[in-house]
Amino acid sequence: MRYLIILTATIIIVALSSSSATIINVPDDYAAIQQGIDASIIGDTVLVQPGTYVENINFNGHNIVLGSMYLTTGDTTFIDSTFIKGGFDGSVITFENGEDTCSKITGFTICEGNNMNGGGIFCTGSNPEISHNIIRNNIVSERGGGIFCGNASNPMISYNKISNNNSVLSGGGIRCTDSSPVISYNLICNNSTFPEWGCSGGAISCYNGNPVIRHNTIIWNTADFLGGGIACSYLSPMISYNLIAYNTADYGGGIYCISSFPNIINNTISRNTAIYEGGGLKDLLGANPTITNCIFWGNIAQSDSEISSLTNITYCDIQGGWEGEGNIDADPLFCNPDSGNFWLAENSPCVGAGQNGVDIGAFGIGCEATDIFDEEAILPLSLTLEQNYPNPFNASTQISYLLPEQAQVSIDIYNILGQRVVSLFDGIQPAGNHQAIWNASGQASGIYFYRIKAGDKVETKKMQLLK
Repeated sequence: MRYLIILTATIIIVALSSSSATIINVPDDYAAIQQGIDASIIGDTVLVQPGTYVENINFNGHNIVLGSMYLTTGDTTFIDSTFIKGGFDGSVITFENGEDTCSKITGFTICEGNNMNGGGIFCTGSNPEISHNIIRNNIVSERGGGIFCGNASNPMISYNKISNNNSVLSGGGIRCTDSSPVISYNLICNNSTFPEWGCSGGAISCYNGNPVIRHNTIIWNTADFLGGGIACSYLSPMISYNLIAYNTADYGGGIYCISSFPNIINNTISRNTAIYEGGGLKDLLGANPTITNCIFWGNIAQSDSEISSLTNITYCDIQGGWEGEGNIDADPLFCNPDSGNFWLAENSPCVGAGQNGVDIGAFGIGCEATDIFDEEAILPLSLTLEQNYPNPFNASTQISYLLPEQAQVSIDIYNILGQRVVSLFDGIQPAGNHQAIWNASGQASGIYFYRIKAGDKVETKKMQLLK
């Protein structure tokens, strides 16, 4: 992740060095962001200093880059210290004049939008890049609480945290209509649709198009009717390598499809809830998804807990079983699903069991072998430190680790400068599974490292605080 951030920043810096491009600084050159955009020409960059800007921004057809200081530094603290607030009076950001892929917005917290469609970002007939932003606390009376894409808009939406947005009808997080965006590597969480008959897509709702939805973490979203995680209608999306967990709806807790033909490949769909049918997936009215290499496990519904479908499903791990080539019914042996770690244990039956010998699910091996029937076998051969969850996080995260034997244990948090921020634990612990919680509410956003020492063994991992 850090490599990608640095690479992105490097590419942009090189682009900025072009003699034909101008850097317009806000507020040094212009007091308002919109003034800077209006003064720009093709290829310019509007670079915004930290602060709070209460504006409703319109790119007005300008193919430019709009970025916070994150753009040139790669320092994520600038993302949550540079706010564009819509004042609950219209969309915060608008692309509506044919902006192409040279138009980019990156490095902002985009919040307090309120419109009919697209509370945070409204995009129609345009193809911008939307990356490395926090899009939160926006509301709409119809569709796309966080982002709305319509009228053949095909934006690149990547590496954003899209959270706590609300819509009345569809797409609490994202709504795409007659469009084919690429939605990748986002954390889409805690979005919802208001109680309204027909509302759909707590996280993502798509209608008529061919979007690509891949490598996202889609968790804790709610639709009061259809598709807690994803709802798709009259289209053929590619849905691959996503974690879809802890979402809730009346029908289709994880995914709901109607009259559509999605390719659903290598997803982990677990612990979603449908009040009535299809805890993991529900399809209806001629929907014919292709489902391959997916895990459906631990979903809940009044009927058809995992899948309510007549479709052809192959090479999947489905709790309760399913007829079809390569399907299995076996505990996938997630590393630690209670703390959000849905990677596979080394001896998971999903390892190598997919089509052409690939792993089933969104993730590969993430921890050593376990045996759910033998408690002693659960103990690792050596110290095992798992990835914190959630990650990125705001403002608390859980750190899980396994000890092979009793040991003197210390857990410390360090900032990117190598300075110790806090000691979470220092004492003797028995063999087994342990957790520590870090409440970072008093810390600045950025990259941190957590380090555990158990006896003479030391492990370190990286995490990101994103407020």
